[in-house]
Order: sequence, then structure tokens, then C-alpha cells
Amino acid sequence: MVKEMRSAIREEIQEVRRDITALEQQVTDLEADCIQASQAADNATSRQGTVLLDLRRQDEDLDNHGAILGENAPDTYNIERAHRALRPPRNDGLPRDIVCCLLAFHLKEAIMRAARPQAITFMDAQVSLFQDLSPLMLEARRALSPLTRLLQDRRIPYKWGYPFSLQGRKDNTWRMLRLPTDVPGFLRALDLPAVAISNWILIGPPQQPADPARPLSPGNRGGRPLRRGGPDAPEE
Repeated sequence: MVKEMRSAIREEIQEVRRDITALEQQVTDLEADCIQASQAADNATSRQGTVLLDLRRQDEDLDNHGAILGENAPDTYNIERAHRALRPPRNDGLPRDIVCCLLAFHLKEAIMRAARPQAITFMDAQVSLFQDLSPLMLEARRALSPLTRLLQDRRIPYKWGYPFSLQGRKDNTWRMLRLPTDVPGFLRALDLPAVAISNWILIGPPQQPADPARPLSPGNRGGRPLRRGGPDAPEE
């Protein structure tokens, strides 16, 4: 009798454990969905934004707006907002980045494409342009940097997708990953060795430091030069 009761209790405990495990997985999936939705919303608001680096305060009265697009430059630019990055001044004296949101997405894309292969100098200062990205997107790209370096070393074309994905091409077929759980299949599809990738969804965006350093730009990881098909590739 006692043995039967113990067996029944043990089975009930196992059933409760299975239910808890299933609930934990559901909560994890819901958290991932919420983060993805939040990331998509953040990127939707910054998709038309451009970040300008190293523009000094005394250079803000710009009158050479056609220097990048040349003869294709429009007469006017419809800008929704433009402001310095919303954080305290840097202790090293370098200027804060400027975030500029253009109302016309195609114009922003034209500027980014034209600026990619050329160095931009204004009043003896070199200015860099990067796509404005949400903190979650930056954290995901930072976590995937070992994989993108591997793709570069193997000369495998890749690009970033919208709202977030990493796509690599092999045998004229694009493979895509969106979540940390997609990494193993992505590596197998591209015939790549195993590489350690942090779970960027669990990590979350970095906390704002007391003396914030320059944000990690999508095309400037680890001092590598910008190049076609790299992290600065246009989003599609």
C-alpha cells in the first residue's frame, strides 16, 4: 500500500515537473517574442536615421550639403529631427554623435551608399556616417561578431536584414538566422565550424556607463575596414 502511494506521488511530482518545464519554455518564447517586437519597433523608428561621428560643435552650420551626393543632391532635405546623442559630454573631448532622421528613406539610403566608398572631410575633420540602430540591434550584432568575422575569413557574402536577421549566401542560396537558436543550423547550412555565440536576447542591451564610450558602429567592429558585404552592407 505504502509502495503504491509512493509510486503515485512520484508520478504526480514528475508530471508537475514536466508542466513547469513546459511553462518555463513558454515564458522564454514569450520573452523572445516581446524582445523581437520591441526591437522591430525601435528599428522602425531609427530605420531612416543616420549617425554622424566626429562632427565638432563649431562645424554644425553646414553649407556643403551636396558634397556626398554631388550632382544628384536634392535642393532641399526634409529632416524630421537632428540632434546630438542624448548623453553627457565625453571626458576625452571627442564630440557626441549626431543623430539625423530624414523623412525620405530612399534619400537616406542614397546618402549611405554614396558615403560608404569615400572618406568625408569637412573643415579638416573626418566625418563618418552609420545607420542608426537600436540598442538591441547593436547588442545582437556585437554578439554575432565572431560569426561575421568567420564569414569574412571564408569570403562568404553576407548581409543584415530588417528588422533583424543575418543572411549568408552559399551555392547561390541565402541562409538566414533571426534567433540564437538558429545559429547551429545556419553554421551547418554554410558548412562552417562551430563558433561560440552569446545569447543576445538574454544579454539584452548594455547599460549606460557613467562615461559612455562611442557606440559600437555596425561597420566598425574590431578595427576592420568597411567593405562591401560586411556589417555596413545595406539592409534589405
